[in-house]
Amino acid sequence: MPDEKPSLLRILQVDLASLLALTFLLVFWGYYLFHAVVLNTRMAALPAPLLTGTLAGIGTLLWRLKTILDLFQRGSEAAAVVQDVGAWRTHLTMHLVYTVRGQCYAYAINLPPTLHARDIAQREEVIVLYDPDNPRRVLIKDLYL
Repeated sequence: MPDEKPSLLRILQVDLASLLALTFLLVFWGYYLFHAVVLNTRMAALPAPLLTGTLAGIGTLLWRLKTILDLFQRGSEAAAVVQDVGAWRTHLTMHLVYTVRGQCYAYAINLPPTLHARDIAQREEVIVLYDPDNPRRVLIKDLYL
């Protein structure tokens, strides 16, 4: 299992927090550069909100990437039953139930409504990766590969 790792592009396609952090960084810096370069507006060298937003976006993105890659490196697999799938305009919500060491866990995950996510949502059972130290930290393995 350690040789199976998702690509950065796949993580950004599947993980909403990573995608939002990257989008936030691009919009924030795009706005700043548009005003500084195109409109030739005199702005402070780097205003505090830009620095704060940049640090928050980078921190969130790195935290999500580390979490996902850690689960692929040292996580354990379990079979999860898809209990319910809610389809919304902006996302899918999958409700999963899985068992780890005799303990039953329920988990709801929000996904972007991509074709790959819709295909996986049609299944009755999926394979999840969970953190052996904290079985509530989980992700759907097939979404990232």
